[in-house]
Amino acid sequence: MKKVRIARLILNSLGYVTVGRLAVFMAGVLLSHLNGNLFFLGKHALVWILTDSMEDTIPAQSYIVVEKVDPGSVSVGDVIVYRSDDPEIVGMFNTHRVVGIVGDREGFVMKGDNNLRPDSYNADPEKIAGRYVKNAPETLSAIGRFLSTQMGIITSATTIFALFIVLCMPGISDAIRRKSDELDAKKKALIDRLVAEELERLKAGQAPGPLAPDRENLSAAGPAETAPDSPNVSEAAPDPP
Repeated sequence: MKKVRIARLILNSLGYVTVGRLAVFMAGVLLSHLNGNLFFLGKHALVWILTDSMEDTIPAQSYIVVEKVDPGSVSVGDVIVYRSDDPEIVGMFNTHRVVGIVGDREGFVMKGDNNLRPDSYNADPEKIAGRYVKNAPETLSAIGRFLSTQMGIITSATTIFALFIVLCMPGISDAIRRKSDELDAKKKALIDRLVAEELERLKAGQAPGPLAPDRENLSAAGPAETAPDSPNVSEAAPDPP
């Protein structure tokens, strides 16, 4: 039985970890999709590509997988994600290919595969967020397109909330059960104490057992009965005839 309980505990723990990771992953994907920030899970992150500037390499409205990268290791031909200095999208992430390096890696000349000319603004090495690894599965991109709708946002938020409830409910149930057990133990201790006190009170007030009557109680019975007086001998006897 002990081995079964241990195995069940391990399985439950693995389930909680899996559900927790899934909930965190979904929350990160949703937030990155809505606010354009990168959410790294370990060394990798999903990035939502909105436009067709990188087709045919990266389709529009699809997810790509990017990895953390040291700007010093970026080379010509790499596709990188960086915060753009272009006034039209300043501060937003842009995903283009490196087609040139400025000076001593002071900046990178960028170009979309589907664009005719390089970008007007170079990529700042300090603003590089990641390097393209591969396209995400189409199923995930389809989910991303669904998340772009109002119904998708509501559905995903509800799903994340449900996952967190599933993750937290066992702990909440255990806490409620422990609290209930504590209250039951306190009630039992209180009842036991009250019963013990009542028994002690009854023992202290119990009447003594039968004993020999006290001398003082003898007078309570009244004067003892005596034999009737004998005739008074001094009375004259009747004369003889």
